[in-house]
Amino acid sequence: IAHTSYGNDNSYSLRLWKVGGMTVRNNTVSDSAYWDIGANNQGITFMINPPNNPNIVEYNTVTNLGRDGTCVSSKGGTSNLIVRYNRLNCDVALRIPGERLDGSTLRPGGGWKVYGNIIENSDTAGVWFGIDEALNDNSIIYNNVFIGNTNAIRIIWPVENFAPPMNNTIINNIFINGQTGIFLENRRNPDSTKTVAELLPTYASDYNLFFN
Repeated sequence: IAHTSYGNDNSYSLRLWKVGGMTVRNNTVSDSAYWDIGANNQGITFMINPPNNPNIVEYNTVTNLGRDGTCVSSKGGTSNLIVRYNRLNCDVALRIPGERLDGSTLRPGGGWKVYGNIIENSDTAGVWFGIDEALNDNSIIYNNVFIGNTNAIRIIWPVENFAPPMNNTIINNIFINGQTGIFLENRRNPDSTKTVAELLPTYASDYNLFFN
């Protein structure tokens, strides 16, 4: 799947809307940037999917989506997605957001299972939690290899009116030749401080290997 584009400053190689129980397998996705101008460049994107019938993304290669491109993501909130055995090389490999629309309708993210992937050369983030949205809790990132990422895993403590992601697990991963393994970013008032007790529930990290 290559050289695709969609109007209104968006580019979706594959967009799956309101589907459940679907498997995306054995695809090569590349070169689907919207004029490479930092617009909404997306590889495999799920939108508003039923949380009780999760989708699976496996054995795909996703690469070269241009500036600000995302390999696998959701828009409008997608829970319980399974991402496994892929090779992902984009500015953001995986983006795990929830979304609150019009200040009321909540479409949660979180609950993703991410394992057995090779995630490499991501600048903004290999795996990105948060981005000032809602309910990105209870995902597990395990048995992945992160190679050459600026921020392999990026967890955002969002602005005041959004809840931070909580109870995510990062375990048994290998981090190679990157700048930051796990980056916890505070987007609240820069004068505010957080105690260790407040930060600890965002994630648990065990049995990971970091080296250059």
